Amino acid sequence: MTLAQTPARLRVSGSLSPVFLGSTSSFRIGTFAPSFDPFSYTCVFGIDDVCNMDSPNYTRAVASQVFQEIGGGQFSGSTFSRTISVTQPADLQLWMFVFSDPSPDSAMEFALFTGSGPEWRTPVVGSRSLSANSASIFVHGFGGNGGPIYFDILPIPEPSVPSLAASAAGCLVLAKGVRRRFKA
Repeated sequence: MTLAQTPARLRVSGSLSPVFLGSTSSFRIGTFAPSFDPFSYTCVFGIDDVCNMDSPNYTRAVASQVFQEIGGGQFSGSTFSRTISVTQPADLQLWMFVFSDPSPDSAMEFALFTGSGPEWRTPVVGSRSLSANSASIFVHGFGGNGGPIYFDILPIPEPSVPSLAASAAGCLVLAKGVRRRFKA
C-alpha cells in the first residue's frame, strides 16, 4: 500500500508599483522548460527578428510547453497573495509573470522575473512563502530586491527610417499641392 503524497503549498505574495496598474491585474508562476533560456523570451515569442511584441504571448508559451504554469490569479490594487499547490518536481527554478490585465495576452505592460534565493525553487513537501518582492533577476520589469515590482511596456515596433522618410515625402507633396491651389 502506497500513500499519496500531499502536494507542497506555496504562499505567493507581492506588491507592484501603481504606475501602470490597471483596475484588475494578474500573475502567473511556474517553471520554464530546462532547455529554454528565459532571457530569449521576447525574441522567441516576439513578432519579428528584432524582438518586438504585440502581446506578451503567454498563451503561446504555455501551449508550446516552454512555460509550465503552476498557478496564479487576478487581483485588484497593488498587492496580491495566493496559496498554490505545487506538484512539479522539486528544485526547479520558479519564474513569475505579472500582467497589467486579467488576460495575460491583452496586457500592454508586464514583468517577468525570478530570484536567486532558495525560496525561488519548487518545494517538495510542506508549506513555504515566496514574496515576489524578493526577485533579483528580471527579463522584463525591474524593482524587487525588497521593493515593489515595476512593469515594462511591451517592446513594440518603432517606425523605421524608410517609413518615416516616405511619410515625410508624402507630407511635402501634399503641402506643395495645397500651396499651388491657393496661389492660383
